[in-house]
Amino acid sequence: MKITKLAGFILTLTVTVFLAPGFAEDLPTDAVTQINTGKGSITAIAYSRSANRLAVGTAEKIRIYDASTYKELMVLAGHTDSVLALAFSPNGKLLVSGSSDETVRLWKADTGEIRRVREEHTGPINTVAFSSDGEKFWSGSTKDPAIRSWFSNDGGRASKSVSSFDIMRPTDVFTAILFSSDAKTTVRASTTTLPAISEGFLISVDGAYNANMLGHSDSINVLAHHVKGGTLATGSADKTIQLWNVKDSDVTKPFHILTSHTGGITAMDFSVNGKLLASGSADKTVQLWDVTTGQHLHTLTGHTSEIGAVAFLGDKALAGTAFAKDKALVSGSSDGKVIIWNLNKVVSKISAEPEQKSEPRKVSSAQSDQSAEDVMNAFVEAFKTLDLETILPMLTGDAREEFKGDLEHVSEDLRTQLSQLLRQMEILDSQYVDDEFHFRLKVPGSNPPEVTIKMRKEEGSWLIYDAK
Repeated sequence: MKITKLAGFILTLTVTVFLAPGFAEDLPTDAVTQINTGKGSITAIAYSRSANRLAVGTAEKIRIYDASTYKELMVLAGHTDSVLALAFSPNGKLLVSGSSDETVRLWKADTGEIRRVREEHTGPINTVAFSSDGEKFWSGSTKDPAIRSWFSNDGGRASKSVSSFDIMRPTDVFTAILFSSDAKTTVRASTTTLPAISEGFLISVDGAYNANMLGHSDSINVLAHHVKGGTLATGSADKTIQLWNVKDSDVTKPFHILTSHTGGITAMDFSVNGKLLASGSADKTVQLWDVTTGQHLHTLTGHTSEIGAVAFLGDKALAGTAFAKDKALVSGSSDGKVIIWNLNKVVSKISAEPEQKSEPRKVSSAQSDQSAEDVMNAFVEAFKTLDLETILPMLTGDAREEFKGDLEHVSEDLRTQLSQLLRQMEILDSQYVDDEFHFRLKVPGSNPPEVTIKMRKEEGSWLIYDAK
């Protein structure tokens, strides 16, 4: 961990540990928590930053969770076959779902009330998306060439478009479909017959861009598109992922081919800023990639069956643990397990955004006349109770305001339970090394169970400048 204040460090660490059922030793490495739905395969996941909720498609039902506490809030029932696609409206008030039962359903996200059921499609609904203003939503199928749009206020029909896909060869078989997040671009992958090619795996982009691309050696299972960057990711049964710049209408080959999975690609998602790609596979792993360089960053292991969905979480998710945008990921597998992953260490590896060296923050000025040992002991005792009246006077400037804001996200019940856990925290020993004090702390439930905190005195104030 880089330069940090003790307050934020301990709160982040302990809330992360405590929110995980069974504590850290029962979780996969890098996991924050896991949810065992036990209700069938996870086939779709959507996250609302506005409402701070997760929607998880488990077989024919949709389960709604609080994205900070992971408490199940409600179950939406109505579909009669697997839920394949989910999307929240920009304001988080509506949820649209598509299913193998060939229906599209519009829900009130806060109550679970069904607003409208549309049955016009003639195939499974593989993709849904809201317009950026939330006034319309779209639905599409790999079996039905028509792209249909609907009004969000009541689910009424807005239009049916006949795209260029309708004039493709009758022998073409669509294998994947995707709407971009702004619903302006449609991408379809197909097994197709083209002149001079006996069989190929074609990616067709219609709308904002126009392109036809051949690349994979087996069927394309899944697509992901980052609108701002113009990057299209195609995941295939050939176990590879190809990255394409679809802003270039003359594109003929991918700018990166990602190879690390040992099974077919089954799920993908771009981070909000487009610098990370997460991929899930039949090999039971989730892998992280640097989009700019094509570098494989990390493999997340813990699922025991094929990955069915992955999604990045943004600012409000994991608010209690103060994780930042693009630093948390959720994945679901065919055994009904959902895992939330902490990506802090992975994100720091991104070469496209060099780390900025920060200056140490002042931790305490009121106690600057005390020894380092006395200051550290005072902090540890204060955090054992999580008493704001005791802790806040010991902090200065931004450290005070940020810690206060972080702690306000934690409920009274959770604060009480955290306090019980923190009472076991203790200083094991300390060393004086090159004008620095190194304190080794035992932190219950953490992995590793011991933490080293470094302190030094500058301009009369004690500074925490490293904790790891």
